[in-house]
Amino acid sequence: MSKTETPQKNPRSFVIISAFMLSLLICATSSKKLDRGVKMIYGTKLLDTDIEIFIAALSKTPVYVWSLDPLGVYYQVNSGIIVKYTPDAVRIHNEQDPQITQWYSRESNEFSINF
Repeated sequence: MSKTETPQKNPRSFVIISAFMLSLLICATSSKKLDRGVKMIYGTKLLDTDIEIFIAALSKTPVYVWSLDPLGVYYQVNSGIIVKYTPDAVRIHNEQDPQITQWYSRESNEFSINF
């Protein structure tokens, strides 16, 4: 390879590394919370921090969106891939119809992943 050529990036290795980073993050956050209990909804791990949401977005991990009904019971609103997030909201590509994207408030919704 000459000095002017740029190395080819392998998108598959990026996905593998991203999934590995997400699994490390889940293990690290879970082990820190074991004595206090892992925060979960119906067997899925809640994404509490910006870094957890960032890694889920980076690795394109499917995310569940949950909301509370008037009786205080969680129900699944949507599922899909995180496209963008801010401190106030998360934008999700719908899992059934990827052309549909919707913003969800981080204050009134919870986000989780299978692990």
